[in-house]
Amino acid sequence: MLEIEQSVADEHIRSHNHFEVLQCIDRTNGTGRKEKVLSDDRERLNFLELMSLSTVPMALKAITLLDVPQIMADAEQGTMLSARQISKRVSSNKNKKSVNVNHLDRILRFLASCDIFRTKKVDDESGEPEQVYGLTPICKYLLRNAGGASLSTLLLVRHDKQLFQSLHHLHDAVLGDDVPFAKAHDRNLFEFLEANPQESQLFNTAMSDMSEIYMEAIVNNYHGFKDTKTLVDVGGGTGSSLAMILAKYPHIHGINFDLPHVVAGAPEYDGMKHVGGNMFEQIPGGDGMYLKHIMHNWSDDACIKVLNNCYKSLKNGGKIIMVEFLAPDPGDHSQRARVALSYDLVMMAHFLGKERSEREFRDLLRAAGFSQIRIALRVDCVAVVEAHKNPYAR
Repeated sequence: MLEIEQSVADEHIRSHNHFEVLQCIDRTNGTGRKEKVLSDDRERLNFLELMSLSTVPMALKAITLLDVPQIMADAEQGTMLSARQISKRVSSNKNKKSVNVNHLDRILRFLASCDIFRTKKVDDESGEPEQVYGLTPICKYLLRNAGGASLSTLLLVRHDKQLFQSLHHLHDAVLGDDVPFAKAHDRNLFEFLEANPQESQLFNTAMSDMSEIYMEAIVNNYHGFKDTKTLVDVGGGTGSSLAMILAKYPHIHGINFDLPHVVAGAPEYDGMKHVGGNMFEQIPGGDGMYLKHIMHNWSDDACIKVLNNCYKSLKNGGKIIMVEFLAPDPGDHSQRARVALSYDLVMMAHFLGKERSEREFRDLLRAAGFSQIRIALRVDCVAVVEAHKNPYAR
């Protein structure tokens, strides 16, 4: 019995020894000398990779600021470029006499290991070996589409030095009711953006670009706007989302409603009126209310207050249409779930907000008096949620 207990104890010690050698192989290296190769500790490697995940977006941010994806896209079709070739164009674009080719190559090499760029070894003009790099399908989101939108702006805003500081205070949301962003900046996000025009412009551009990319799928596949006469985009930013709806349904009169300093810089669109105000106080009237990525900024009580104001301003028989990330069911560990849950933590850090499940959206809408609630469309981890006010009162 004692021998069995000792064996179990020894196994426990071995399983918790981070330097346990499961297998040791002797092999000959390039010098002809033998070297010992220890088998991988899979859990340790998994931990080190998870710990290093922030390197990926920061490397992507670097090559985005250097215009590398566009330089690759501008190359002759099918041509892969070396860091040396790319550096010449970076030097020209950025008006720099010299660019560190080795540093650029190391960033590209890392991103290629993440399958963001493709790579292969070739011989240069002098016969020396060098790596060349090319775009992969995922890179299209680093480039501007036909409408001029790119998710690269979302990458930049998510990892902006000032905006990212809130995540360093995520633990404060656990220890109390402090908003991590306010803990980092002594003001809330909207106050910060109003006082910092550069970050505000980046933030608004990122939201606009993301809207355009998702709105294309929504406008082409969700048909709930077709009978609307006056559509109010609550928290509509500079009006880019509403503009795409109006382009598809030109009979709609659009009202883009947001804070005064936001709509002050908004461009003019046909069929759209910009109105400044506060959604917690009063919302312009219409037979359609549209809210995109608004609810996740706020607590349940705040959301119900906004939804109550929407209900009051909505005509009988009208509908509310919300576009929000959909929180997954417990136990869902899919890629879609991870993206939604990542945004959930960002919302916690920025506002003490959250992403919600279908059931949670139903509860909020019912609390404000809405009925006939349904998920009308899903795009990635984003859902179009539709509900009605007195649907039989038309």
